[in-house]
Amino acid sequence: MNILVTGGISSRIGKNIVGRLLEEGHTVIATYRNDISNDKLPQSERLHTFKLDISEEADVKDCFNHFFNEKALPIDTLINNAGTNVGGMLTQLKTKDWKEMIDTNLTGTFLMCKYFSKYAARRKKGQIINIGSSAANGNLPYQGGYNASKAGLISLSKTLAVELAPYNLRVNIVNPGFIPSQLNQFSEAKEIEETEKSLLGIKHNLSNLVDFISFICADSLSGVTGQEFNIDSRLNK
Repeated sequence: MNILVTGGISSRIGKNIVGRLLEEGHTVIATYRNDISNDKLPQSERLHTFKLDISEEADVKDCFNHFFNEKALPIDTLINNAGTNVGGMLTQLKTKDWKEMIDTNLTGTFLMCKYFSKYAARRKKGQIINIGSSAANGNLPYQGGYNASKAGLISLSKTLAVELAPYNLRVNIVNPGFIPSQLNQFSEAKEIEETEKSLLGIKHNLSNLVDFISFICADSLSGVTGQEFNIDSRLNK
């Protein structure tokens, strides 16, 4: 399988997904927005990297043209993992920060899905995995922009699932449990709070997420689309 992972180098979740997929023999395209040193990259001939700002339509268009046409490397699975979060009280949030979250988390995902599906529909083959968040429920204070972007992602994904099903393209959402990272503004107090909410703790959240992504990428859910999977043990999020 040829798999593209946005934020596949710069984020904790992305790096773990990319590492597992390479171990399993997949060819992986990992995108990044900010420069990163080569010594932090997995060493594999099957790893391709591409600098990409997913909020810029011209960049996204160039990315898919590069791999589908110039490199003759058709992408089977798109994993939309890139995201950003700026915290703060919603009524005091700067407009530029709101726009950055919507542009990256929602519009960027839309653009990736749009251009991937243009190529994949011709092949009548492919799937999109959108990394969501329990924040879509809107119950995380001081993260209003992030909450809104992830809520929009659910509607976007389910609409795409309906529209792309005639082309044999699948679209599903995977919501991780709490995983300490810069994205969720990790702190020791936050970790304690989320651990208490989780029936089975948070120790295995990252490995369980990677296991599930690996399972989907093996084409194990060929008859499933439009679904939202929670890799979590929290009941009241």
